[in-house]
Amino acid sequence: MYIILKGDDYIDMKKNNILVTAVLMAVTAAAVCLPAAAQEQEPESVIYENQGFRLSVPEEYANLMQIEVPEDDEKGILFAFSEKASIEAAKASGQEADGAGWLFSIGVVDEDTMHEMLCSDMLNDRVIATDGEENHYICYHPSDVRFVREQYDHIDEDLAQWSMLNEWASTVPEAFVEENEGLEKEMYSNSDVSIFLARSAYMDGANYTISTTEYGPMQPNGVDAVPFVEQLIKGTSVDYVDDEEAPDGEYVVLNFPDEDERYDFFLMPEKENYIRRTWNEEENEQMYKITFDDDSKKASAIMNDWYHALVDAAGDN
Repeated sequence: MYIILKGDDYIDMKKNNILVTAVLMAVTAAAVCLPAAAQEQEPESVIYENQGFRLSVPEEYANLMQIEVPEDDEKGILFAFSEKASIEAAKASGQEADGAGWLFSIGVVDEDTMHEMLCSDMLNDRVIATDGEENHYICYHPSDVRFVREQYDHIDEDLAQWSMLNEWASTVPEAFVEENEGLEKEMYSNSDVSIFLARSAYMDGANYTISTTEYGPMQPNGVDAVPFVEQLIKGTSVDYVDDEEAPDGEYVVLNFPDEDERYDFFLMPEKENYIRRTWNEEENEQMYKITFDDDSKKASAIMNDWYHALVDAAGDN
């Protein structure tokens, strides 16, 4: 059993809760007429639609949230979810209610905008899908906790509700992709390493060199960095590791002299996915490890291929 609310329905809902109450009562009455087996097999959900996209929300959760379905949002937001109790508490205590209780939003951006986003810290935002036509779908999360209560007499129950909604929110990106035909799951890493890699591919005039002990530092020489960078940031995750795990031996160096940032990609067998970041005139350093969806890929091999592409391009000049 489903309730379908489109953009206009949402506007009416926001102005007057009577509409929602009437719709819910109608659906409940209709459910009584269904066989018991059908009621058990088909739990009630509310389906929100916007610009041809749909998102199903269990009725239990929908009743606890303010769900916005903006029309032609300038930032491309399709759906935004906030906890009602936090919004009400913020208003009751005289706080600014805008942003209170915000859980997450889903929006769409074009490819250029996504590339620009990948070149900076996206905090808790992440790319979740593409439609294959240069549109990319983003799940936005607040960088701070938006939980608000005027009184904390029932804090255990309130926090349990907040946790329940956040746990459900973590399942939405995958469900959104599955629910909308034509979307494919997409993931980009956005660590410090990934941000600078993205800049070398998507930022005009990015100043970087790649070097090994064999030939020394090489300039971009007009080589397109995108095929190499996307292997390193698409479908990957990058995590911190202890400095004690730093491998020995040689490495490929990706250097950004204008930014005082350097990344060493190690060549040591079994350690080819380890990366060392150094900055602040090499006074600071941090170790990372990159994990690929495809276990056969090695970061050092990709960097070597990129480096030799630069060497070949230099030889042609």
